[in-house]
Amino acid sequence: LEGLYYKITGKNSSYILPSRRKFISQLALGIAAIPFAGILYGVFKGRYNFKVLKYTLHFEDLPDAFDGYKITQISDIHSGSFDNKEKVEYAIDLINEQAFSNGTAALDDTVYLFGGILNGSMDGITTWTNNTTDLENIGTLPIELNDMDGEIVNQILYMFGGWDTSSSSNVGSTNVYTLDIDTGDQSQITIPVSLRETYTSTVENIIYVGGLQPIDSNNDGTLDSLKPYLGAFDTLDNSLQEITLNVGDILDNRRLVHLQVINNTAFLITSENIGSPNGFINRVYEADLN
Repeated sequence: LEGLYYKITGKNSSYILPSRRKFISQLALGIAAIPFAGILYGVFKGRYNFKVLKYTLHFEDLPDAFDGYKITQISDIHSGSFDNKEKVEYAIDLINEQAFSNGTAALDDTVYLFGGILNGSMDGITTWTNNTTDLENIGTLPIELNDMDGEIVNQILYMFGGWDTSSSSNVGSTNVYTLDIDTGDQSQITIPVSLRETYTSTVENIIYVGGLQPIDSNNDGTLDSLKPYLGAFDTLDNSLQEITLNVGDILDNRRLVHLQVINNTAFLITSENIGSPNGFINRVYEADLN
């Protein structure tokens, strides 16, 4: 523009377009502010905005052994900016949730499996016996659930806990799903607490249930926190009674991986990450139920 201005006017002075220059300056400032705004969002909010994105991939030449196989990829972890322990623990739980695990119960030579990926589905109730290599489907859960456990009492399979994998909600289940082994009839029992990641053990007609009780303070389907839980379910009247123990102290920063009750003593097996170089270690805690 300066050369054109000189040829027309013969004056060797800068040509100025005030309004145009102001617009370009403001535009440049706006463009420069975009990454800065992104940095501010990442520092104050985005670093804890954890999201789970689920994709189903299809391959024509995929081997049958990989049908239903799941891979969890964790990306964009800027660990240096994490200073909220509860938020980080929530992220770890969110990652662990992606590793689907099945609930099991056994009767004679038959193992019952439910609440996890089975034959490419997550709502099936199947059986396996030691004289066959195939899974037989004997029922279907109303929704796809993960991290359940259960017991068989008087020919009834009781299935506890779980969280709906097809929903954005991960607050657990307030239902106990049952299946009559003799007739195949299915039903569900409503209990007063929501449970997930459950482990069970039976003594006569009582099913002891340990796990996590999700807290949804706003009743909007969003998980706020997880509270350790231990209760006794009476199969005679389908009632659940919470057992008051120092479970919170035992499970603080530890993950329950198994529960067994013997002679009124609860044995809680936990897993704890103690860091490098030892990684995870397991401990067994005893709790007197008398």
